[in-house]
Amino acid sequence: MGLNNGTPEISIIVPVYNVEKWIENCIRSVIAQTFNNWELILVNDGSLDNSQQICEKYAKKYSKIHLINKENGGLSDARNFGIKKAKGKYLAFVDGDDYIDSNYLSKLHTAIISSNASIAVCGYKEVDNKKKILSLKRTNDFFVQKLVSGQTFLRILAKKNCTLCVVAWNKLYKKDLFKNNSYKKGRLHEDEFIIAPLVYDVSKIALVDDELYNYVQRAGSIMSSKMTQKNLLDANDAFVERLNFYKSNKNMKLFDLTVHQYLLWILSVMKYPKKILTKKGRMILQNNFKQYSKSQENKSNTNIFKFQMKLGERNIKLAWVIAYIIPHGINRVMGIIKK
Repeated sequence: MGLNNGTPEISIIVPVYNVEKWIENCIRSVIAQTFNNWELILVNDGSLDNSQQICEKYAKKYSKIHLINKENGGLSDARNFGIKKAKGKYLAFVDGDDYIDSNYLSKLHTAIISSNASIAVCGYKEVDNKKKILSLKRTNDFFVQKLVSGQTFLRILAKKNCTLCVVAWNKLYKKDLFKNNSYKKGRLHEDEFIIAPLVYDVSKIALVDDELYNYVQRAGSIMSSKMTQKNLLDANDAFVERLNFYKSNKNMKLFDLTVHQYLLWILSVMKYPKKILTKKGRMILQNNFKQYSKSQENKSNTNIFKFQMKLGERNIKLAWVIAYIIPHGINRVMGIIKK
């Protein structure tokens, strides 16, 4: 499937950094695609292991595989580099330690073409290093429709804290979407920074029920790494940028939904110790909590939520204890009693 007219229909961009144990499986999963009009762009981001040598082997063997070696600049920089080199009409991103099912490109491409959409989104499987399925993340757990607008997509992201909505790698995109959008260099949570401006004006996003992407759970990957100061503060900045974006577009419905999501996120990160959530970081979150909770004072939230917001304005740590620790403790006690 996928006739080749000399120009690839799809460019698959794989950032590569110290993934020698996984990159070969990733590349092979692309080679095995039933849709064959693709190019694979491997962006070696200054790997210090044998990742480059493995990539070189495949680039020499297959004319559709291109290797770019560059100094280390991080995941965002590697993706941006790949986007600039891409020749395809559509883009897909695969992380170097993950892999895709053989019909990944075929099903996403069919969904985009048949619905004249700008983006197609599939579910994904969380798998271990032995390819054992740990959990399934389905699009139909979040969406009833098979076709939604970008703004509906963003509402689901905020209302249901939808991870599969925000990650880059379970999607096929029209390349044109990246003419005025790029990943923020040097930032963690890069997908969360770009998602709102990337999809906001999109009229059609196609949802595919199948779980076609395999997200490998391993120690050392960016998404599975432990929380750090930078990780936390970048996540906070991504929320604030998204809120400012909605406000500048005068979309108060999305703004209010995301404020609610943001305030609950702030409460959830109060659990971290001082080496991660420093005094300065806590002050930033306390001030932001106070600012944004005030914007929700006259909204139709539950009394419990309103109580948490009022308490959080004064003492965010205490609000966290009441919102998370006490209910957790009660649930544990009830569980023991039932036994």
